[in-house]
Amino acid sequence: MRKKQISIEYTLPIILCLLLFLVQQNLIQSILYILPALIISLWFFPIRGFFQAEKEGSYITILSDFVLAILPISTVIYLWADELVIMHTVIQLLVILNFGFLIYFYFQKNCGERKWLHFLFLLLLPLI
Repeated sequence: MRKKQISIEYTLPIILCLLLFLVQQNLIQSILYILPALIISLWFFPIRGFFQAEKEGSYITILSDFVLAILPISTVIYLWADELVIMHTVIQLLVILNFGFLIYFYFQKNCGERKWLHFLFLLLLPLI
């Protein structure tokens, strides 16, 4: 069950990247990106963040899940109101935080799947 959950979590950022690309090319409507992005955000922070953090017992994993949940939400806000200057700053800050988590989990022994999740979500942000 754990291996299947990890493989499903790897496909979530890839699906978001594909949907965001299709929305930006005006091939699909933006609601087809907004709904999955919000569902994925809810999965990463409240659901996954609290249940797996109890097992792992680390606040850094909760913060990591929070950053992974904020990334799709920020892309939704950016799609909705892209003329907001503050969104450019927020997205740059999220890129730096995500890259920091990528480096942190790269040097951790037991966090192999988290570094790949942060890497895959890093691929989402250049599409904006």
